[in-house]
Amino acid sequence: MASSSSDKVDTISNLWHARLGHVNYARMQDMTKMSLIPGFDMRINKCHTCKLTKITRKPFKYIKRDSRVLDLIHSDLCDLHSTPSLGNKKYVITFIDDASRFCYVYLLHAKDESLDKFKVYKQEVELHQSGLIKHFRTDRGGEYYDPVYFQSTGIIHQTTTPYTPQQNGVAERKNRTLKEMVNSMLSYSGLSEGLWGEAMLTACYLLNRIPNKKTKVTPYELWYKKVPNLHHVRVWGCRAVVRLTTPKMKTLGERGIDCIFIGYVEHSSVYRFYVIEPNDYVSIHSIIESRDADFGNEDRFSSIPRFKDIP
Repeated sequence: MASSSSDKVDTISNLWHARLGHVNYARMQDMTKMSLIPGFDMRINKCHTCKLTKITRKPFKYIKRDSRVLDLIHSDLCDLHSTPSLGNKKYVITFIDDASRFCYVYLLHAKDESLDKFKVYKQEVELHQSGLIKHFRTDRGGEYYDPVYFQSTGIIHQTTTPYTPQQNGVAERKNRTLKEMVNSMLSYSGLSEGLWGEAMLTACYLLNRIPNKKTKVTPYELWYKKVPNLHHVRVWGCRAVVRLTTPKMKTLGERGIDCIFIGYVEHSSVYRFYVIEPNDYVSIHSIIESRDADFGNEDRFSSIPRFKDIP
């Protein structure tokens, strides 16, 4: 359900609130002090979308973090029980570094892909960080059951006591925050639930660039040893005109196509777009990547075909 027209992006604070996936205003104040986003008069009120999609929860007890990156990785598998995402993905798995809280998200077709995704994650982060994962903490789900693998790598696989998800609280809280952000982004944009996978990847991208409540430092900075640049951030689900690539561009005629902005390409300044209008160059309902786009006023566009109409 889309939020009311009174929630229109009509102030700078509301615009950045929408760009950052409806993160709470206290985190935005921290980001202003850190010069990650522009300074402006900020109304400390939940937007209408946040009121519809977020509920108040009691705070969790703070637990001291491991001091070094890769010493401990938390993971949790989540079934959203919703419409399959683009590509028919049904599950989300998260990997969170304890020291930095930097998070990776992968979309899965089935639960039994979990261990393979961990192996992909392990190879990437150990190469990037020039280190080794020491401990891996999960619940007792069978998707990770392969004692021979963990023994061969030297990783200590820690599992929670039955019926005590609090022991894997870091992953549980991260998944809760991701789901709340995805819910807000979908509700605000008015887009189909079938795009939840793209929203989830975007939510993870944004949360890695938002400062932690206690440390006032972004996971990105702790992970990459540099401050993130947020000048490229746009409102998820807004309409955009994307410039056609040169081989597909004719001398005469239109040079752009109508799309919906659905995310970012990690490690680059490239955006991801969902094609919404028929044209002679790119198939409708396809996903394209480009750095050349006109986002206009970043207005949401909710009249695209629903997921059930997508082939």
